Amino acid sequence: ESILSGHVKVQNNENKEYEVPRALETAEVAGVVQDYVNATKNALKAGFDGVEVHGANGYLLDQFFQSKTNKRTDKYGGSIENRLRILKEIFESMEKEGIPMDKVGVRLSPNGVFNDMGSEDYVAIFDAAITLAAEKKIAYVHIMDGLGFGFHKLGEPYTLEMARKVLVGVQGKNPTTKIIGNCGYTKEMGMEAVGSGAADLIAYGRPYIANPDLVRRFKEDIPLREVEGMDHWYSGGSKTPEKGYTDFEPAP
Repeated sequence: ESILSGHVKVQNNENKEYEVPRALETAEVAGVVQDYVNATKNALKAGFDGVEVHGANGYLLDQFFQSKTNKRTDKYGGSIENRLRILKEIFESMEKEGIPMDKVGVRLSPNGVFNDMGSEDYVAIFDAAITLAAEKKIAYVHIMDGLGFGFHKLGEPYTLEMARKVLVGVQGKNPTTKIIGNCGYTKEMGMEAVGSGAADLIAYGRPYIANPDLVRRFKEDIPLREVEGMDHWYSGGSKTPEKGYTDFEPAP
């Protein structure tokens, strides 16, 4: 029996029940680390400007980071240092294989509950993760600080200002590692975050789905088109495949 009920879409748009997951064996982790390195090398070879290591939203790396999910008793579990070991090994392996660290970013979700995440020691976890990123002088940390994707309510929200303090503590008052804020930002909220110095950049995701001309709409103060429900976010398997995703028109 799986730990979560539900299904995933497979070939021919069929549903398949979740499989029961298992913890990686200690000896298997090195192979996963190498997968991240290989993917980064291939992306750069293909012409990508950089690669973002996804350490957010309850996916694999986040499961290592967080005490809620990491129940390991080997060198990848227990202390925060151990739980972040896999990320440190990814960065170090990239360095050893000649990947410029200014081509690498990392995404973190200190406030998130997606995939049933949220740990009591979240502040210490993500302070340490950002410290590691700063020590490796990666290009940026992409922080889902906004609460539009849910909030675990285990304390006060982790903020961009907190991340900035960590970066400055490692790299000085003008950090080379930049901060990207994300999740639920309006144009005005984004301008305020950048203008205050909390963020260097703001990422927009969902607004782009219904507004392929989002940059123009921001520049010209054109109202955004709203998307009602996830069924309009994609085509394959959607209840309304003929509507949404690919047929959103730019503003006149």
